Amino acid sequence: MTEAEVFNAIRKGLEYWTLINLTDLSIILSFIALLMLVGRHYLSELEGHLNLRVTLEVWRLVTDLGVDLSLLIAVGIGFLIINPDIFADIKVALPFFPAATLLLSAALVLRVFHGGRRKGAASTLAMVLITAGALVHAIGYTFVMEAAPAGWLADHPSTFWTTLRSWRSNENPELSMTVFWIFGPLLYGVLIWAVTSGIRRLSHTTQAKE
Repeated sequence: MTEAEVFNAIRKGLEYWTLINLTDLSIILSFIALLMLVGRHYLSELEGHLNLRVTLEVWRLVTDLGVDLSLLIAVGIGFLIINPDIFADIKVALPFFPAATLLLSAALVLRVFHGGRRKGAASTLAMVLITAGALVHAIGYTFVMEAAPAGWLADHPSTFWTTLRSWRSNENPELSMTVFWIFGPLLYGVLIWAVTSGIRRLSHTTQAKE
């Protein structure tokens, strides 16, 4: 191999390693957000063991913003990953990863701009969306991204596992492009929804101060 070929191989390997780890991180963060919501009562009980005021305030800040920060990073990674070129290189579960990212992004907008952090319909809907997003991630990761290995299938042919493996983005360019054209516009639609919601919130805040 020439020096240029070695360099390109190393660069490609690092790119793949980074992207696949970012994908896994996004999936993990969806579960962290869900667990923090489900365990909110438990986290609140722990406040009783914190005596210093500063420590108590930091704890409340972490528990309040932890869910939103986890969602923000997970969704941000989704926007980075969901494009045709990256789909061609790494094994993303289709259409599970894009669908989960869409659900989590909608939940984030509800929580940040539409009262989803307070008790009410928006909070319930956000909780349902986060639960659904984490569940979709779990199914896609377990049954598509980490489906039965090729070595095992060579000795134990299975239409079920072979079909699921074919839903990996890097093994099915046709499905990758179809999924991109469905979920890509939807994700950018949620982004536009978030921006317009933020502008309205800013406008209302400005009017209230006047």
